[in-house]
Amino acid sequence: MSLLARILRAAHCRSTHHYFAIDALQCVQTDKGRALADLLLTHYAGYLLGAKDPDTRFRDFQNHVVHVSDRHWGGAPKKAAHWADEAIECLDEECWEDAAYSIGVLSHYFTDPLMPLHTASSDAETVVHRPMEWSVCKSYEAIYSRWRDSQYQTVFPLTNKSSMLSGSDWVRDAVIQAAELSHPHYERLIEIYDLPAGVKSPPDGLNDESREILTDLFGFAITGTAQIIDRLANQTTAAIPPTSIALGTVIAAIQMPAAWVLKKIDSAKEKLAVAALFNEYQRTGTLTRHLPAEIKTVRSERAADTPAVSTKSETPQPATPSSGAAKITSVETKRIPQVPSLSESDDLVDAPSIGPKTAKRFEAIGIHTVGEFLSASPDEMVVKLATSWIDQQKLIDWQHQARLVTQVASLCGYKSQLLVAVGCTNASQLAEQDASSLTAQIKQFAGTSAGKRILRNTSAPPESEIRKWIEDASSTPVRKVA
Repeated sequence: MSLLARILRAAHCRSTHHYFAIDALQCVQTDKGRALADLLLTHYAGYLLGAKDPDTRFRDFQNHVVHVSDRHWGGAPKKAAHWADEAIECLDEECWEDAAYSIGVLSHYFTDPLMPLHTASSDAETVVHRPMEWSVCKSYEAIYSRWRDSQYQTVFPLTNKSSMLSGSDWVRDAVIQAAELSHPHYERLIEIYDLPAGVKSPPDGLNDESREILTDLFGFAITGTAQIIDRLANQTTAAIPPTSIALGTVIAAIQMPAAWVLKKIDSAKEKLAVAALFNEYQRTGTLTRHLPAEIKTVRSERAADTPAVSTKSETPQPATPSSGAAKITSVETKRIPQVPSLSESDDLVDAPSIGPKTAKRFEAIGIHTVGEFLSASPDEMVVKLATSWIDQQKLIDWQHQARLVTQVASLCGYKSQLLVAVGCTNASQLAEQDASSLTAQIKQFAGTSAGKRILRNTSAPPESEIRKWIEDASSTPVRKVA
């Protein structure tokens, strides 16, 4: 493993998707693939950002799944193919940074269906989904080492019919193939997961059988991503230039302390979220307030696609849980209230437009949470920050963006950025908008350089989505204006 890869793993990998993206680079096989892998390491910031954006920025959780026994319901194959097309286009045009981002996003949509919980839906899964994924994340090194040191490593079989398809159809087929490889383990992983132990200490939720299953799936994820990178490198018409990674190594090393702090913040937040979920389930036998966002989104989208969707498992219910595993009864998930993705108690780093470096500037002046930021005076913050590029208007815009996301459930960071950019700055104003007119304004802004920076390689939201924003804003109980 290269020095830069080791530094990135230690300092900047904060999720399973980050680890998959970096570890896959060591498994590329072709000369062109290795050149592309070096390029991705050089542009590691965009590559790792893309690997996590589907969870943190897009939040399109219906596109993170392939429900195998439900006629392959889910948007992961289509999304993966879209981002493969984006990656090839960026490579052909020699837009290396954008290509790195696109390949990072593609890696997320490919590897998500290799988590069995993304291949079906059931009441039992609703309870264990978030705790189990956190257990997997906190056990990554142990499971990865088990695969790496195995005499018989699993390798994703992209050399089957997937490799013979043209365009981006091969990616679509590979995602379906990934889901079919992981789906047979769906019920067993749920059955043997020890929920109480996993809440107290995430790695303890996984027994040896779970780890054996996950070891094979890790191998599929890492080698499959590597083969995708190989194929993209050999599909592009551009000559991928040799890259010097010495400067990238220095940059990554300089940023290491801040990244370690951020990793600890993420870990603490996830631990609290899992504990809250478990406590609600133990107390009430249901999950409503702390139902994971991905579960809400997937069930909402499935309900929209079919007249009636049962919350029972798509495949036969698991057998009686083994000793030590949590007994999970039916979970009531009807009429789930929509909850905004951002709250005033969240760390400021989670707010729109504010990354880790900017958040540290605010920490230095005593502002740590979203609520503290929203209640602070822009005039006073400008003086205390003493930074030329953060002016009063920028702070006002950021406050508008953050407040929108705390009040309107269907909004996330970049969507609030689009709204504020076209002059829609609060939930009351959004509630009064005409969907067609607002869609036209956003579409026009999306064509500008500022709009393209916000959207990156994604499309402007369609009118149906914007209409949903307006509906949610209309039901917002509190709509204060700064």
